[in-house]
Amino acid sequence: ADFTADFYAHEQAQWDRYMAKYGSRNATLTQLYGKEIGDIISSGEVRLGFTKDMCNIAYDGEPYSPMYNVITPLGLADCRNFYTKGIKLYFIDNLLIGIEWEDGEIKFK
Repeated sequence: ADFTADFYAHEQAQWDRYMAKYGSRNATLTQLYGKEIGDIISSGEVRLGFTKDMCNIAYDGEPYSPMYNVITPLGLADCRNFYTKGIKLYFIDNLLIGIEWEDGEIKFK
């Protein structure tokens, strides 16, 4: 079985459970994270300090790589590459600490 496909199916199942419980995507995100953060996630954007789950929901449907470890200026981080957005996200302790854009620009917390 394809790990990435299985992982995405698991994430989708979790999202489906949230949707069944809370209703529409925007209402769900507002319920989970509050209006300001919910609106950011709903618009498909991420911010430093977001959790892995928040980033996955913001990039809903975007293909991505499984996590792999990299050394950053802030220490050892988990990295996930979102292919179609041309972006890499770096996480330490489940929090987004860095964003790398397709042009190579990197922003760390």
